[in-house]
Amino acid sequence: MSVEIMKKFFTILVGIVCLLSARTVKAQSFAVRTNIAEWALMAPNVGVDLVLSDRSTLNISVGGTAGENYIKDAFIQYGMIEYRYWFSHQPYENFFLGLQFRPLHYRLHVDHSGKKGLTHNGAAFPVGFNFGYCWPLNSKFNLELCYGAGWYFYNNECSLNGSSHNIDFSTTNIGLSIAYILK
Repeated sequence: MSVEIMKKFFTILVGIVCLLSARTVKAQSFAVRTNIAEWALMAPNVGVDLVLSDRSTLNISVGGTAGENYIKDAFIQYGMIEYRYWFSHQPYENFFLGLQFRPLHYRLHVDHSGKKGLTHNGAAFPVGFNFGYCWPLNSKFNLELCYGAGWYFYNNECSLNGSSHNIDFSTTNIGLSIAYILK
């Protein structure tokens, strides 16, 4: 799947989610978040959480490497939509379970088993579950630790082996996030 098709798909998906949740957000709170673990890997990211009810939120995030000069041999862009169910009666506190969809595009250049110039280029569509815990630091900030696992549906073009289409079960998300609650 080409990058242009993936961008159009993600834009349409985000638009639909925003339209469907706009009527419920009027008097609800929302938060801006970033995943510190991804920043440590030099992958800037930002997300918005929308409260849908007293036990559910919707997270929309984007991120990736800032360009090929930021991490020389890796270029990754992703978007993520995640629905979270909070086990407490208040979002942003205690344990949560999430269902996430995280389409991404990647280009990786590696030296693999003595083979110079091996390049992987492709798109992946991970779908999985996320489990985590959120600690309120004060009335506006919280800290969150989460882990996600699920299935990767991906198309990969390798400069050595050609194209492949696979499905794998793997980690989809590791997060140490900080969020600022706006309302």
